[in-house]
Amino acid sequence: MKRAISIQVLIFAIIRIVFNTIHRMIYPFLGHFSRGLGVDLATLSLALTGRSIIGGIGPLLGAVADSRGRKIGLLLGAITFTGGMIVVVVWPTLPAFFLALVLTTLGKYIFDAAMQAYLSDQIPYQRRGTALAVTESGWSLSFILGMPFVAFLIARGNWLTPFQIFSLFGVLIIALVLWMIPNDPVSEKDAVSIWVNIGEVLRYPPALAGFAIGILSSTANEVINLIFGIWLSDSFGLHLIALGG
Repeated sequence: MKRAISIQVLIFAIIRIVFNTIHRMIYPFLGHFSRGLGVDLATLSLALTGRSIIGGIGPLLGAVADSRGRKIGLLLGAITFTGGMIVVVVWPTLPAFFLALVLTTLGKYIFDAAMQAYLSDQIPYQRRGTALAVTESGWSLSFILGMPFVAFLIARGNWLTPFQIFSLFGVLIIALVLWMIPNDPVSEKDAVSIWVNIGEVLRYPPALAGFAIGILSSTANEVINLIFGIWLSDSFGLHLIALGG
C-alpha cells in the first residue's frame, strides 16, 4: 500500500469513529437524552425506530458515488452528517432531534459506501481486505473510546454538548475530504444507473439472502441496544460516567 493511501486509510478510520460514535451514543445514554428533551423513553424509542426505517433508503443514496464520483459521495455523506448535528444544536427539540438522527444516519451510510468504493478503486485486491478492516475498526473503537468521551461531555455540559462538539468535527471532516480526495468526475458512459444496480440485486438470490440476514440481525441488535443502557442504570445504579465506562 502506498504511503499516501495508508494515511488516507487511517484518516478514514478516525472519521468512522466520529460517525459511529454519534450513531451509537443514543443507546447507552437513552435516559439522559429523554430527560434532556423532556419526553418519555417510549417516545424516544419510537424516534430511534423511525431512524432505522428511514435509514433503509441509505443504500439508494449511497449509489451517488457510482453516478457522481467518489469525492461527491464522500462530501455528500459528510455534509449530511454535519447538517444533522447543526440542526439539533440550533433547534434542541424532539423534532430536530429526530431529524438529526435521520440525517446523521443517512450521512454515515452514504459516506461508508463512498469510502469503501474509493478504497476499492485505489488499493489492489490482495491488500484491500486489510485496508477495509482498518477502517472497520472505527465501529468498535466508537464504543471503546467514543462512549466514555460522550459521557465526559454530557457530565461537563448537558445532553446537547456532544452534538456541539461533533458539529465541529463534522466541519473538519468536510475540509479533510476536500483536501485529501482528488476530483474524479464520472463520464455519462461510465455512470451506473441506480435502478440497474437494484435490479441486479433483486435478481440474485444470494444477495437477497444476505439482505434478509442483515435485516433480521439488525432488528435483533436494535432491540438489545434500546434496552441495555436503561437496564444497566436500573439494575446496577450506574450513573453517567460509570455507564460510559
